[in-house]
Amino acid sequence: MPISTFSKVFNSAKGTIKKFLPIVCGVPESVLSGISNRYIMTLRAYSAAEVKPYLTVYAYLQDKFSMSSGTQWTGIIQDIPGGETALKGWADSLSQAIFGKALISTISQQRKWAGSEPIGLTFKLKFEAVNSVETEVLQPCRKLQGLTLPREGVLNTVFLTPPGPNPYTFVKPEEATRGDNIVIDIGSFIRFRSVIVRSVKVTYENRMASGGPIGAEVELGIETWRMLTREELDKSYTEMQRAPANYYLSASTGL
Repeated sequence: MPISTFSKVFNSAKGTIKKFLPIVCGVPESVLSGISNRYIMTLRAYSAAEVKPYLTVYAYLQDKFSMSSGTQWTGIIQDIPGGETALKGWADSLSQAIFGKALISTISQQRKWAGSEPIGLTFKLKFEAVNSVETEVLQPCRKLQGLTLPREGVLNTVFLTPPGPNPYTFVKPEEATRGDNIVIDIGSFIRFRSVIVRSVKVTYENRMASGGPIGAEVELGIETWRMLTREELDKSYTEMQRAPANYYLSASTGL
């Protein structure tokens, strides 16, 4: 009986400790040490102001990936009360009726910048079981899906914690006291800090082991958490050039 009681207590404590340990899943380190990092995507998720990630996911890059950016422009007189209505409505009609001339001009049709869109990325990832179906296929797929969902609140119903970075902050997400900071590295090519996981589509293979599918493909869509400046975009391209040679074997320990 004492041994049985001790075993239950030990297993319970072990489970509690494991719950708070950083999770590293996806492509195993035994494979990472023998593959060029240009074929690997690394995602790391940090709790607010934490130095070490609570989640690290390694995945094979599949096929091509795309990046998108955009900008919005509006009419230069759009914000002038009644200006656009007059030029396109009664004033223009009256001018054309009396003078045969339109009030609409090339100047009135000029547009002004109204903001730029966050940088968006869409790419396919591949997970393949080498040693463990759970940690190399099922867990990374499940954890990536979870990054699009809120965390539990009161009775898992109200006061839910939103996913992603805290938008109500004037500091960088990695310095904020609330929210998550998610960092994406695409090979040794580019790094984006503080991204929002917009979509995760998982396609499991029909090859099955006792624990589940032994392979999966994931279509991952992410966006930067806000509009970037040109300088910040340039930094995203150049930052990975300074990464250490053994980066992938030490990435789970921090930036």
